[in-house]
Amino acid sequence: MKTITSPLLIITFLLILTGYVFSQNQTNVANILSGKTYKIVLFDDTEIFGKVISVDSANITVETQNRAKVIVPRNNILYYTTDLTPSKYNCLLSLLGGVSLFSKDNDYNTYNNGSTVGPNFDLGFIYFLSGTKAVQIDAAYTYYKAKYDFYNNYNTDPHYQETFSGGNASLFSFKGSIMFGRFEPAERIILCASLGLGIHYTAQQQVTESYWYQPYPDTTWKQGAYITPAHNDLNALISIGGSMGYRFSKKLGVKVEMEYDIVTGGYAFFFLGGRNYFALRGGIFYIF
Repeated sequence: MKTITSPLLIITFLLILTGYVFSQNQTNVANILSGKTYKIVLFDDTEIFGKVISVDSANITVETQNRAKVIVPRNNILYYTTDLTPSKYNCLLSLLGGVSLFSKDNDYNTYNNGSTVGPNFDLGFIYFLSGTKAVQIDAAYTYYKAKYDFYNNYNTDPHYQETFSGGNASLFSFKGSIMFGRFEPAERIILCASLGLGIHYTAQQQVTESYWYQPYPDTTWKQGAYITPAHNDLNALISIGGSMGYRFSKKLGVKVEMEYDIVTGGYAFFFLGGRNYFALRGGIFYIF
């Protein structure tokens, strides 16, 4: 029995001792040495990276990578480590481009069969709250092009044909989103899902319908036009999305993103067409 108990006691003691030593190395500021480089974490979660250039009874002076000198009160230090990997990213700026996918029964194609794909661009700013949560502010632009190529296929006589022009639309959105995912600086891959709320602005051109007619009793053909005025709409926007990014250097990376934008108003609801559309885009990001 003694031959079994003794090794267990020794192992337990060593584990406790190792944990104690590790704890001391992380929290005992008396062990911080001048001339060494540390990551120092304060009680408010502020992280300071740099080389310790002086130590006294009250403060520790650190020289950061940009040559700035920071005086840190010793009693404000939560812990320190020689592992210089940040606990979280600070912020990120992204520039993305891609396409928006419209349903064929969307609200923009009243007089036309409509484009199902339009260019999309997005500028986003992300502020990271932790390694799993972040908030984003972004602005996006989509262009919708009207199409009228299905008219006049039934009759080749120009007097019985109608021509249309205009109807293109510019779609702008501005929103804030909350993001949940994996934002670990120690890893190169960034994954997240997002839920956003904002405003959506639509500027659609007027539609001009040109046609021929014979005013009775005159048999001379005359050309007339019916105009649907241009209109601007401001609506609330709800977005649901997800993205994946790959950081190929300390600061730069690429990402792809898919988002479903739900624009209030109109006859549709959620995934049933109307003014809603999918945005698929990719691009680059820069980490500050």
